[in-house]
Amino acid sequence: MLAAVLGDAVEDGHLDANPARSRRLRIHVPKPKRTFLEIDELACLEDIARAQDPPLARFRQAAIAAPADSTRAMVALAASEGKSQATVVRELGLTQGSVSYHLQHLSIGGIKYVGRGAIVSTLGRSGMRVSELCAPPAGRPERPSAQPPGV
Repeated sequence: MLAAVLGDAVEDGHLDANPARSRRLRIHVPKPKRTFLEIDELACLEDIARAQDPPLARFRQAAIAAPADSTRAMVALAASEGKSQATVVRELGLTQGSVSYHLQHLSIGGIKYVGRGAIVSTLGRSGMRVSELCAPPAGRPERPSAQPPGV
């Protein structure tokens, strides 16, 4: 419709050319700037993440402090060897909840999570972006909006 109005303006001599008919009318949306960590920034981030992980020796000390042959001692000993919770569950024949309970109640200073260093190193060196990790898998539609229909 705008092209028709401007076409009439060209015919009447008010404009030299019809800008709505130009091929240059396309609007170019700028691509978002992609930022990546420099290698020294990644190394610093990995060091900080590893510093938040408890040393495995603290699990060994907790195993020694626990009553001998107790479940808590076995779980602490397995954790001191760097085994994951899934491995401890499988090897000791315990439930996931039991292993989680004993790890949370070991007297090693209220550690909530182990493995930050490994996760940061893996994700940082893989080259993945956060948007790629949060994007839905191919073939799966976006999550529906939280807004009710008609809003």
